[in-house]
Parts: sequence; structure tokens; C-alpha cells
Amino acid sequence: MLAGERLHFNLSHSGPFALCGVGDAPLGVDIEAIRPRRPALPRYIMSDREFRWYEAQGGRWEDFYTLWTLKESICKYTGQGLDRAARRIEAPLLAPGECARWQGLWLRAYGGPDWRAACCGEAEPGTLMWLSEEPV
Repeated sequence: MLAGERLHFNLSHSGPFALCGVGDAPLGVDIEAIRPRRPALPRYIMSDREFRWYEAQGGRWEDFYTLWTLKESICKYTGQGLDRAARRIEAPLLAPGECARWQGLWLRAYGGPDWRAACCGEAEPGTLMWLSEEPV
């Protein structure tokens, strides 16, 4: 929360991208530049339900990062970080542009050709208003 105000914010950056979430209630945001990773990583970080969904989508890195940013936004919202195995932090199965209520919280997925992002909080997240592609 910003001093003297009832305004909350959360920051994230990856590669050339930066994201700042601002709201009237606590929130967590994450953004990731899409890049290939170790082939075994998706199975390592996803629950069985999430991995079935990922495979059904075609096993694309874009879908991996959609799910990863949702998980990371949950961690940032709670302030716990990755204090347990990522596969135990379950997230809704969303496509960019979709929003859902999940375990008492609101989550929204965002995406573009080279990036994925997510927001998690008590209030329903809005649309993404601005995305920086300047080096951070």
C-alpha cells in the first residue's frame, strides 16, 4: 500500500517487458517474455490437471507461460512466494483475455505475441492498459 493512500501496487518485469498493477485492494502481477525452456519443466511445475490441459493445448510455450504467470501472480498476491513446489500452487486454466474467480480470488490472464501476464487479487482485474517494452 502506498503511504497515506488506500492504493495498492505490484511490479513485475521480464526481458524488455515491465508491468505495474494498481488497485484499491491487494494484488499480485507477473509478466514473462516467452522463450523456450528445458523440455521437462512443464511437467515439473504443473499439477496433473494443469499438465493435461497444457498437453491438450498442444504443449506450446505460450500456454506454459500463461499458466506460470497465473501461479506467480497468486504467489505475489499472498506474499508467500514460491514457498512450496510450483505444482502445488494450482491456478485456473485461462487463455489470455479470460478472467475467473478461483479459490476466493479473481485472476485474469493477458498476452501478446512475445509475452504473457496475469493479475490476481480480491477485486476483479481490469483490462491491461499499458505495457512497457522499454529495457528495465
